[in-house]
Amino acid sequence: MLPTDSDGVPDAAGIRDEVVEALVTYVRALRRAGVNVPANAGVVGARALVEVGFDDEDRARAALRAALVSHAEDVETFDRMFGEFWRRLGAHLDGDTIDEPLDDAV
Repeated sequence: MLPTDSDGVPDAAGIRDEVVEALVTYVRALRRAGVNVPANAGVVGARALVEVGFDDEDRARAALRAALVSHAEDVETFDRMFGEFWRRLGAHLDGDTIDEPLDDAV
């Protein structure tokens, strides 16, 4: 269930916060896994997700890969970890809490 305001309307600020939290967690996990993620990648990644939306996992994957990966040797790690990021993002937006660190889940 998406975050909503008191009238039950989806809360854009709440949704944004959930997406940013999930994306920051993913970027940190990628870095811990040895991926050379650019310093501004979180911001660029968030903008990329806004542009492509959340309806198509493949489009989101391609957009984030372009934003977060700058070396060909990091693509495999990105792809391996993306599925778990995407699952967690959906869980965040549904209001679920996942306590296990992202890098422990992949």
